[in-house]
Amino acid sequence: MTEFTKELIEEQKKLAEGISSLPWVACSCGKCGMIDNEIDLIATATHGKWGDDYPSLKRVGGSIGGKFELIMDQITYGEVSLEAGNANAKWISAACSNYSAALDALEDLTEERDYLDERLAEFENMAREFVSYAAPDHIIRWHFEFMLKEKETK
Repeated sequence: MTEFTKELIEEQKKLAEGISSLPWVACSCGKCGMIDNEIDLIATATHGKWGDDYPSLKRVGGSIGGKFELIMDQITYGEVSLEAGNANAKWISAACSNYSAALDALEDLTEERDYLDERLAEFENMAREFVSYAAPDHIIRWHFEFMLKEKETK
């Protein structure tokens, strides 16, 4: 699973600066799976058979004096239904259109997590000082061993 560090978020924001203008929209015809904005065709979500395409010769006419026609053939690996292809197009366009906002939200959450981690460390130090004044050594040792086990299980 990807860890969204500050560096990764900044890297993704820089990548997003170079893309075609947002929002991206999936075609509503239900047949083509195209994704575009008001200016550019961005992509087409696959539907139908998919695999490796290659050129092939097909004999046209009789065996003597016949001609050959160049056609594209395919080694088919699978098939995506039209419904799934259109759903993919809608999902891709929505995900891409919302990606920048999601990165901003992740950045805010990362900063909040860092702030809370700092406050937790301060609280742990205060608790350690308080307990050292108020409890005998064997209770302090037991308490911190218990806290360490709790952290390891999370």
